[in-house]
Amino acid sequence: MFEFLVLLGITGGLVVLAVIRLVTSKFPSGADLAQLSTFYYSVPLSILAFLSINLRQMAFLNEIAANAELAIISLRYVCVAMVGIELGRYLGRMMGAARFTYVFSVNEASAYRTAVLTCAVLLLFPAGVALFGVQSFLQGYATESLAAGGDTGTALIYSAIEALGITLAFIMIMRLSLGRLPIKPLFLLSLASIAVIFVIRVKRLEVVSALVPLAIILFASRSRVKATVWRVLLGAGLLLALAVVSATRVSERLDLQTIIFYFLSEGLYAGHSLPGIVNRLDINMTGYEYGMRFLNSVLAFVPSFLWPGKTEVVYGPDLIFEGISPLGATTMLTEIVLQGGVVAVAIFYTLLGLFFERVERFQEGWDEAVATGCFPARFGLYLISVSVFIPHFRDGVIPALKLTLQGLAYFAILVAVHRMDSRPTATAEGRLGGVT
Repeated sequence: MFEFLVLLGITGGLVVLAVIRLVTSKFPSGADLAQLSTFYYSVPLSILAFLSINLRQMAFLNEIAANAELAIISLRYVCVAMVGIELGRYLGRMMGAARFTYVFSVNEASAYRTAVLTCAVLLLFPAGVALFGVQSFLQGYATESLAAGGDTGTALIYSAIEALGITLAFIMIMRLSLGRLPIKPLFLLSLASIAVIFVIRVKRLEVVSALVPLAIILFASRSRVKATVWRVLLGAGLLLALAVVSATRVSERLDLQTIIFYFLSEGLYAGHSLPGIVNRLDINMTGYEYGMRFLNSVLAFVPSFLWPGKTEVVYGPDLIFEGISPLGATTMLTEIVLQGGVVAVAIFYTLLGLFFERVERFQEGWDEAVATGCFPARFGLYLISVSVFIPHFRDGVIPALKLTLQGLAYFAILVAVHRMDSRPTATAEGRLGGVT
């Protein structure tokens, strides 16, 4: 019990600190979001398992998840991960100020380029629905496509949602620098398209992920006090809405207990994979992968028509999760444990904290960037990391990295990232012309 309380105290204290920073900082830190995600997808299940509480008799979908000893081991990994993030942040601060080598400019050409790309992305929706099958698509959340092009259609639809989320954020950045909202009709059409997909398919993660960059920019433009209040209200409302949507889409009766359960359910079920993989490593049912999953995340970019056996090679190792991951859910922490145990966890999460500390140094020149229309490229890396990479911690290494790299590629094209040869001045010419 003593070790359980100590581990719970450390992880709980770090997540409380992360939440406070998230609602009070001008730009929410990716490191704090990573802390929150790591905690949510592991600690609630560990608490229930250690205390032998089977919430609504639905918390444990296999016996391994209810094992108290494995719950303690899981908490140890969570503790190492969360402390590692804080250590990485400290090391990042010790490296000093940032150098902005790569930038993107906001100007009239940006609006034209954005309009063209937005139209192209919007066309992916009807193409994706056609491949998925119109009838199947309209039947909602639980319906999968039986069409030959169903997987391709799904990929097109959700790639379009991700791209539109990045586009909406960039349009809002243009509004900050140009003093007006360019291509407003396309901006509104993009929002409407995301809303329609949400209403029909009730896909929470993809829609929330798409709207996070826009919300970050909107809140950052407000005073700190107003932003804090709105973040608290929006965060509480969003959590309630997601729980209600979860209960509604499985036709559950809404009451307080149901809402609490469905608020925790995603974390509980995805959390099954950690004690499950710890157990399989312990009984030598599997071995460490030593980074192979990171290589597979790069190989996942090769189109299937060029590499017919890609699925078996890239996703074949996921068979190890069968029987321990309800609904196919795994977590980033689980897969990092699978790469090399506690050493892999300590290295990865320390580097993660260091990465976010350095990326978020874009804030040092934010006001000047808004005034001149010349923004550090690392701002895009920050936006996509917090809106794509971290939200997909639930899906593990390969989807999180693949989708992040995909988003970064689109962002680089959208904003025309280039090397900065000279710093612009806060003049009308600088605002409209940017850096060439």
